[in-house]
Amino acid sequence: FDDAQLAIKADMTHAGMVPVVASATNGDKGLYKVPFEWTMGGDWVIIIQATLPDGTIAEETFPITISGDPADCDVEATKTP
Repeated sequence: FDDAQLAIKADMTHAGMVPVVASATNGDKGLYKVPFEWTMGGDWVIIIQATLPDGTIAEETFPITISGDPADCDVEATKTP
């Protein structure tokens, strides 16, 4: 889908950190690019919630580890049907 609305939330796996949030619309062949500023390296859980044009909501969770300088990190989350 190219016309879904995405809500993205990333939480560190340990308590005390503020979540990082972002949103996206206007995909291209089902691919959405979302600028995201990681606040630090470590273990994260990303939750992506997609609201489709018909109102259907889909959600997927991705555990990831950011290592090195978080400013240089690109993450690709892929979910295929």
